[in-house]
Amino acid sequence: MMKVNNRSLLRTTLGLTQEEFSMLFKIPISLIAMYETNKRDLPSKVSVQMMQLYAHVLEKQKQEFVPSNLKTENAKVVSFLEDEIQTNEALQWKYAKKIENMKVKYEKAKANLYLAEYFESKETINNKPSSNHVTFLHTLAKEKFEKNGPPAQMKYKVQLETLKWQHNHLQEELKKIRE
Repeated sequence: MMKVNNRSLLRTTLGLTQEEFSMLFKIPISLIAMYETNKRDLPSKVSVQMMQLYAHVLEKQKQEFVPSNLKTENAKVVSFLEDEIQTNEALQWKYAKKIENMKVKYEKAKANLYLAEYFESKETINNKPSSNHVTFLHTLAKEKFEKNGPPAQMKYKVQLETLKWQHNHLQEELKKIRE
């Protein structure tokens, strides 16, 4: 394991590579390498500047970071959250309508079933539909039950509840950003 040198630690704490340090302080990279291996010292002016920068960075690291373009960044987050809320609301509307339509179709399926049962139970009805028509009504009702019955509705109800939870969470996040 490589031993970390306190001299290189100063530079890396500043977030600088040897090349960047060299350009910032206008000294050769080779001098930095020799300094970090304790073969040479930096010019006193560079040492003083480096220590001042190091102290500044350490002090700033103790504080909460607030980017200079915070308003711009917050505006981007607000815009994103507003778009997500709008998309969420559209999906909620879509799923609510889907559930409503499924309920209507489910009720129609029940009516088809009741009608088929009625025709099956009455043997002497004038203009009674053929047994093929009655079978067709049964088949149609079963298909509508499968597509629109409570199990199928539950799928969309769960998705709708998930969207409502997500909507509340997005609203909370938007409120935090705006405070």
